[in-house]
Amino acid sequence: MGLAGRDPIFYAQLESEIAILRAESKNPDTDIRATVNLCLSCHGGMGKRQFNIDRNDPQANFQLDFVKLTNPADPNFMYGSLARDGVSCTLCHHATETTNTPIADFLEHETTGQFQLGKANELFGPFADNTVATLPMVNALDIKPLHNGFTTSSRLCGSCHTINLPNVDDRLAPGEQPTVLDRAEKNPVFKPFKHSLEQATYMEWLNSSYQTEVGPTAAAKSCQDCHMPGGYQNAVNKLNIPQIKQGIAIIEDGNYPAADNRADADKIRVRFRDEGFVRHELLGLNAYLLTMFDQFNTILGVRKDDYMSGSKTGLQDAVANIVEQANNKTATVEVLSKKVEGNKLTATVKVTNLTGHRLPSGVGFRRAFLQFEVTDTTGGSSKVIWTSGRTNGVGIILGANGQPLPSEFYEEYRDGQKVKQHYQPHYEVITSQDQVQIYEEVTTDSKGKITTSFLHRDTEIKDNRLLPKGWSKNGPSAAIPPEYIHETFPRGNALQDPNYMDGSGTDVLTYEVVLPAGTNPANVSVTATLYYQSIPPPYLNMRFRQADGPATKRLYYLTSNLDVQRTPIENWKLKIASAGRK
Repeated sequence: MGLAGRDPIFYAQLESEIAILRAESKNPDTDIRATVNLCLSCHGGMGKRQFNIDRNDPQANFQLDFVKLTNPADPNFMYGSLARDGVSCTLCHHATETTNTPIADFLEHETTGQFQLGKANELFGPFADNTVATLPMVNALDIKPLHNGFTTSSRLCGSCHTINLPNVDDRLAPGEQPTVLDRAEKNPVFKPFKHSLEQATYMEWLNSSYQTEVGPTAAAKSCQDCHMPGGYQNAVNKLNIPQIKQGIAIIEDGNYPAADNRADADKIRVRFRDEGFVRHELLGLNAYLLTMFDQFNTILGVRKDDYMSGSKTGLQDAVANIVEQANNKTATVEVLSKKVEGNKLTATVKVTNLTGHRLPSGVGFRRAFLQFEVTDTTGGSSKVIWTSGRTNGVGIILGANGQPLPSEFYEEYRDGQKVKQHYQPHYEVITSQDQVQIYEEVTTDSKGKITTSFLHRDTEIKDNRLLPKGWSKNGPSAAIPPEYIHETFPRGNALQDPNYMDGSGTDVLTYEVVLPAGTNPANVSVTATLYYQSIPPPYLNMRFRQADGPATKRLYYLTSNLDVQRTPIENWKLKIASAGRK
């Protein structure tokens, strides 16, 4: 999150949106201005908000060029610098919520980056006011730290992880009544268009067993409970600390050597806390982005050396956290059964989502997929004789012939008089090496073409991303508008899969494989592995084809030159879980 204001993937996506709007919008200047301001509300929130505050105008136009300014004398240089710092401490700790906001009002008015801010001279945290030394921050910044329970509420996260965007190809018809999702009072420029949730992580959590908003169960966990742990575990480093115990702040207090004119000890004393310290592990599984910043930090404008601690491995440590999270807190894979009758092998694989939202979640271009291999160990050797979901060195999924599947780049084909595009549907049974279970969202624009544009999402033809445990068709409460609950529904074939829809957070898939003649069933084993790609090849291909500006060229350079060998994303895929059966 701290790199959101420098994220080269974000800027390439934004450049694609601008290119499409410039080519197709009836009001390109207006729509581009609204898009930039909306996107930077989260990704460059500090610069965008400070710009609006200083002008006393919430609609003041924050320009994309601000983040590129290098001359400190430019009056907008400060705002660009703040925007480049991404989602920093003060952005979240300055946010608050309208008192006693009903969940429906929060969803309609305070999401899509429209979070409320407290007073300029106040920051908020989870600790009681009488347990915090406020004088040092007041003297240094003229800001007083105060307790506010909103910092531990999932709504804080939901403000930017519920993104209600218009489909600018699809206007409301004259006299057509808008739904909740079609109303956009906070962004009147987009008001005439139909809306949908481009990102629904908060809603996915709200429609799960983990939600804490309405009648929570024993399984309830807030976003912070998972993404801000108090301890540290890492199998690679062989560390397991259930709870980090220390003082929260590092300032001059009574533990420092005596100094003249220092404030009274009771006014600067930092309390040692046995509980309450949390690590801000707000990183998802985007090892690709962090590896880019590690290998190209000069291009992306960050230092890797921490001038306070002296650490030079912060990015590698963050990637290690991602690996720990991926391998132990994301999903499990089980091979429930394997049998061979004649020359036919049948195996059943179960994938269980351990997260409190869909997997993958967030932006819709991320994907996870299963690689299923059948191996013959005759003679002590190990030979793969059948595989679904294998990839090449750059993460492209291959078919039986060793070539990229037509679905990887949505190749066109003719079905009678209609031109369609290849993609992998949701499967319950896989019988061919050209069939792959990919957990993903696939969306078309108003022309029926598959798109990864956020503003041209007309129809979701597939969404089989793994649902969280406790998902239901009706949601946890009638207080949540049904339009929002509906945004958590699967799309396409997954709607007909009873196991997938049963609220268990699982998917059960059967593989039926015809073994080569002469194969000894006693020597056959199977392995199923779940992999994850935050920027899969089909998505990158669309970025490089839809725009040709500096942000796109930069992303092309970074991804083309990224050295992923001997890293957790070797062969352009991050391993989550694996299981086998002999």
